[in-house]
Amino acid sequence: MDTVALENKFVDDLAKVAADLIGTYGLLWQPSTSSAEAAMQRWLDFRFRYVEPRPRTVIYSDKFPKSLPASVEAELLAFETSAKAGDDLNPRQGRGLTEHHDASGTKASRRTDALWADWGLLHFHLCSLPSLKGGYHTQRSGDMAICVANDEHLAIIDVVPHPKDEGWANPDFIETLHRSWPDAMDPFRIRGLTQYPALTQDQIHALRSNSTNYSVTLGGESFINPGWGFMGTKTSMKAYMAMMHAMKAARELAQFASNPEGPIANCLAAEKITEPALCLVVVEGKLCIHDGTSKILFPLMDEDSNQGNALGTIKNTVLPDWAAKRL
Repeated sequence: MDTVALENKFVDDLAKVAADLIGTYGLLWQPSTSSAEAAMQRWLDFRFRYVEPRPRTVIYSDKFPKSLPASVEAELLAFETSAKAGDDLNPRQGRGLTEHHDASGTKASRRTDALWADWGLLHFHLCSLPSLKGGYHTQRSGDMAICVANDEHLAIIDVVPHPKDEGWANPDFIETLHRSWPDAMDPFRIRGLTQYPALTQDQIHALRSNSTNYSVTLGGESFINPGWGFMGTKTSMKAYMAMMHAMKAARELAQFASNPEGPIANCLAAEKITEPALCLVVVEGKLCIHDGTSKILFPLMDEDSNQGNALGTIKNTVLPDWAAKRL
């Protein structure tokens, strides 16, 4: 087996998996003009912003308690209740989650969500009513919950009127995150960097508009922005780096599959298969290697140390369990 050719084949196969997921989740994409890499970037931009439906503990920043109109307070309570119950919160992220942010799109400002790409923050409409246009998303609301989420927690940083343009660059969002949960920012601290005055909202907006990355000053210390920032094409650096790791993992799986002394080669040799046609496929939510010649399917197992690291990388990037189950 030509290892280099198989490496390229497995990378293309993984890109096809990303394209299938783009279709499954109804994301805006231009497959006629997009490369395999762009398909993975498009999917990964959504994948990292998507909040897997599961029960979470809701925690509030030091902005709370705060005085809110009764109607907004009621919607915030409904949002909190949904998060604790494990409901799907993603319809509240707005139509931009699925209808914008094509990495290969012609409009640079819509290739990713700047608030998320820069600071790793999400925004949710405080409205539980379905969109008047139908479909997946809720109606837009006058007030937004600015949040950060992981598998266990939904942290509500603030509730603000729907920002416009430079309002998404309000440094108070990231300052509140740092002040309320300093440990969350510790991995991004830059030690030994000369301190500079904190940037203003307008300066941050201008830097984002030009895809320029910067350090943020919080409490007299410098930090890398927790969202990782932008590529020069105004796409997410986090999505790009995840794509590169996933492609490397696909190549490692090809090396595993083509190893003449490995289990796949031994199995094919026992079946007297001299010209295998190997590819990566997803079957019943599991990533597998399939031989089109013998029709043998080789499930990839996490506990197999020969390829476990590569499989883990792919599961942490392109193919998390919640997405694989939809294929």
